[in-house]
Amino acid sequence: MLAAALGFRESTITVVPAIAAWRCLWWRRDRLRERSTYAPFLPFVIVLAVYEVVRTRFLTEPAITAGAWGLGDHIPGQFWFYLKVVAFPVSEGATGSVHWAQVTPARPSSPRSRSCFVLRRWRMAAMVAAPFFAITVYAPLTLGVSQRYVLLPAAFAALAGAVVLRELLDYARLYIHPRLLWPGVAVGLGLLLLLGSAAIHRRTAEWVEAGPDTQQRWVDELRALYPELPEGGTLYCADVPSSSPLFNDVNLVLTVSFTTPG
Repeated sequence: MLAAALGFRESTITVVPAIAAWRCLWWRRDRLRERSTYAPFLPFVIVLAVYEVVRTRFLTEPAITAGAWGLGDHIPGQFWFYLKVVAFPVSEGATGSVHWAQVTPARPSSPRSRSCFVLRRWRMAAMVAAPFFAITVYAPLTLGVSQRYVLLPAAFAALAGAVVLRELLDYARLYIHPRLLWPGVAVGLGLLLLLGSAAIHRRTAEWVEAGPDTQQRWVDELRALYPELPEGGTLYCADVPSSSPLFNDVNLVLTVSFTTPG
């Protein structure tokens, strides 16, 4: 399954350290000195090694440069970025109460993670630690940090959140009468749905304003100004919509090829 997934997206590798965190912190936490604890990871290592050889040797992809592994000053900042975004995925550069809502659960010494170890709730500790282990694969790299890179670590954070929520509900049942607890939970979920719907509506409105309409208008202007280019001519594009110059301008190349064939 890992080999097939790597063929679609290389960031699938983040699954491996999350599995390792689960196995070592929970499933085999009392057998960390035994070889059998780490033996199941050997097939993963082989798959990753073969993947790297195929990618670089047969698909002629350049191997990652030595500079990408440089242990520089950027590492703490990139780890902190991914921790914040996984803990509370809001827009970059958030301020005020949203900023503190993001920073507080991301702190390594947050009450949730600290209480898991103090109370020796190892299963919960493994779940809470899994997102951190998952980002260790690419957080040290000298790549531009972006929210889209937390695709898979965020999934582990969601699982951890579900486990912790269930634990809290079990404790709440001991002190709060069911007639009050479950209506309160229903009201809380309803509020979350309303807030989520409002956020989705706002982002959709932003996309409609800055996405297709803007891009189509830019294409129309381009076709009107340059119905054709002279042979051997060069077209310089300025003020390109943000959705076009992505992934090494692959979308921009297609757009220009459509507007000016050949």
